Amino acid sequence: MLEVKTLLVPTDFSEFSLHAIPVAWELAREHGAEIVLAHACPYDCDMEVARRKLLEIGRRLAPLPYRTRIAVASPVEFLFDLASSLDRALMVVTTHAWRGTDRQVLGSVTERVITRIPCAILTIKPQRTLVREVEEPHVAFPDLAEVRGPELRQIPKSPDDFFFEKLDRELVAASRAAARKRREARHGRQTHVIELGSVLVPVDFSRRAEEAVVVGVALARHYGARMILLHVLEERSGGRGRPEREARRLKVAKAQLEALRDRLVPVPCECLVDGGPASKVIVEQAERQDVDLVVMGSRGRCTVVGIPLGSTARVVVRRADRPVLILKGPKATELVRGPASS
Repeated sequence: MLEVKTLLVPTDFSEFSLHAIPVAWELAREHGAEIVLAHACPYDCDMEVARRKLLEIGRRLAPLPYRTRIAVASPVEFLFDLASSLDRALMVVTTHAWRGTDRQVLGSVTERVITRIPCAILTIKPQRTLVREVEEPHVAFPDLAEVRGPELRQIPKSPDDFFFEKLDRELVAASRAAARKRREARHGRQTHVIELGSVLVPVDFSRRAEEAVVVGVALARHYGARMILLHVLEERSGGRGRPEREARRLKVAKAQLEALRDRLVPVPCECLVDGGPASKVIVEQAERQDVDLVVMGSRGRCTVVGIPLGSTARVVVRRADRPVLILKGPKATELVRGPASS
C-alpha cells in the first residue's frame, strides 16, 4: 500500500521551480499528505521577503494542510536536516538546464540537492509531468419532454407537475453543490489528476533494485499502471565475448529477471533485457516504451557530506525527458506499508 505523509517542495521562487507545486498539490490531495514548502535564504536581509512569498504560495494550497520552513543556510545542509526529520516523505523537485547541443545537465544547486538528500526524490521535467488537466462533466437535469411520445400514452401534465419538477431540479442542484463544497473543503477542488499509465524499474539484482521493485509494485497497484522490469547487460572490460557466451549471459539474465518478477511482482509485468551502457539503455528504453515514470534505487556510497547518487542514477536524471523517482538512504521503502501495518 502506497502511503505518503509529507511532500517536501524546495523552491527558489523561480518560474521553473514552481512547476513542482501542482504535482505536489495533486499528490497531497490524493494521499491526504501535508505539503512542506522550503526555502534556504543566502542572506538575512532576504528572510522577510522570502517568508511572505512562501505564505503566498501556501495560501493558494488551501484547504490542503501545509507548512513553511525557511532558514539562512546552504540549500543542501538545510534540506538534508529537514528531510531527515520528516516521516514517509517524498521530495518533489524540477530539473532542467542545457549545456552544449546534445547533453542535458542539472543546475549545480539542484544536482547537489538531489544527490545528497536522504529520502525518496521525484524529479519532474516541465515538458512532461504526471499531472493531467481534467474537465468536470456538466450533468444537466434531463428534459422529460424529449422522451415523451404517443406510445407512452401519458396523461398531460398539470401545473402542479411542472412546479414539482422545477422544485426537484433546484433541490438536486443544491444537493450537488453542497456535496461539492464538502469535497473541496476536505481535498480542494479537483481540476487535475495524477495520471500514471506505466512504470519502468531498472534492475541489477542488488538490494536497492529490489527496494525499487517494491515501490514500483505499490505505484502500479495504486494507479493501475503497467510495470516493466529492465535489466541491462553491460559490456565487460574485455569487450563482448564469444557469441555462445553472450547468449548464455542473456539466457541467465532473463531467467533471473523472471524469477525476481515471480517473487516480488504480483501485478502484470513485462521483463526486458538489453545490452549497452546502463544509463543510456535506461533512457532509451524509457522513451521506446513511452513510460510515465522511471523508479530507480541509488547505489551511491555514504560519505561525510551525505548520501550521493550512483553514477547511473545521476545520468538518468540528467538525460531522461520524463519524471524519475530516486530511492535513497535508509528510508528508501518507507513510502510502502505492508498489509500487516496498514
